[in-house]
Amino acid sequence: MNANASRRAQLLSGLILLGVFLAGAATGAGVLSWTRGPGPHHGPHGGPGHGPPYLRELQLTEAQRAKAQPLFEQHHQAIEAVMRERFPQIRALNEKLETELKTMLTAEQAKALDEWKAREAQRAPPQGGPPFP
Repeated sequence: MNANASRRAQLLSGLILLGVFLAGAATGAGVLSWTRGPGPHHGPHGGPGHGPPYLRELQLTEAQRAKAQPLFEQHHQAIEAVMRERFPQIRALNEKLETELKTMLTAEQAKALDEWKAREAQRAPPQGGPPFP
């Protein structure tokens, strides 16, 4: 394999890892947003009793919302319990992934990642895990 092909393979691997990291972060943010309850970061549709954020996109009718509401209330505590148990493990895996990813990034890319993390940290829950009521 020549140097150019090797560099392309490294770049592709890095992009895949970055994509996995960002997908995990987005998924975690969505789940945390739903489980953390109402607060200044939520509008009238957020928090327990309202379901996950994607419901706003579905434009449910009142009848559909009335049927779905008990489902969200029924499953909310179970989801919350799993998140409490697994969040530290998920965070540790994401940190490991990021450490490995940074070995492939340029200085500018590493700086961009750090800046993104700083922005996310301003709106994310404390590092100890998701805050629960």
